[in-house]
Amino acid sequence: MDEDKNKNEELTPEELEQLNDLLGLEGDDALSNQEVNDIMNNINNLFSAILGGLSAKRIKTTTAEHFKVDTAQVFDREWPYEIAISHEDFNNGDWVVVASAKTEKEAIKKHDEIVQKIAYNKVTYLRDIYDGIFYLPDVKSE
Repeated sequence: MDEDKNKNEELTPEELEQLNDLLGLEGDDALSNQEVNDIMNNINNLFSAILGGLSAKRIKTTTAEHFKVDTAQVFDREWPYEIAISHEDFNNGDWVVVASAKTEKEAIKKHDEIVQKIAYNKVTYLRDIYDGIFYLPDVKSE
C-alpha cells in the first residue's frame, strides 16, 4: 500500500494548536502532525471495517468455467486477503470465501491455484472457510 494513500493533509501550526487546546493537551502530551495523521488513518480503517470493508482493494478477478474468482485485500477479517468464488449454481450465486492469505503475493498464488483447479476439475462443492458451511450445487426446479 502506498504511503501517500494513507497520508492526510497536515494541519497548520494554528490548527494543531487549536486541536491540542480542545483536547487539553500541552507540552510533551501535545499531538504532532504525524500522530494526528496516524489517528486519522486508524479511524478511516475502523470505519471501513464497520461499513463492511467498503474500501477493500480488489487484487485480481478471473472467470473460469462460469465461476468468478475474486481476490481482495479486506479489513474486517483475521487475514488481510481473501479469495472468494461466485457461481449461479452455488449459494444462490452469492460469494463464498474459500481461502485467505497473509500477503498479496500469497493471495495471488492461491487465486491462480484455485482458477487452475476449477479449469481442470468438476467442482462439486464450495466450502466457506469462515463458517465451515459446504455449498452444494443448488437444485433447479423445472
